Amino acid sequence: MNQIQSITTPSGRLLTVLEAMAVLRVGRTKLYQLIGNGHLEVIHFGQRSTRIKTESIEKLLTHGIAV
Repeated sequence: MNQIQSITTPSGRLLTVLEAMAVLRVGRTKLYQLIGNGHLEVIHFGQRSTRIKTESIEKLLTHGIAV
């Protein structure tokens, strides 16, 4: 039912917003704050489809957020 539908690109995998929320254990608002502040790299497909690069999630989890 909750299948990960990530996309693999030459530079790594891409996760949907819902998948990234689950991995980071944050809500939608916090995820978009992280994106807006430049802590997560995204790719937009059209106006309504956003994918988050897994390497940016790994970097965030490894190094945290510089305050």
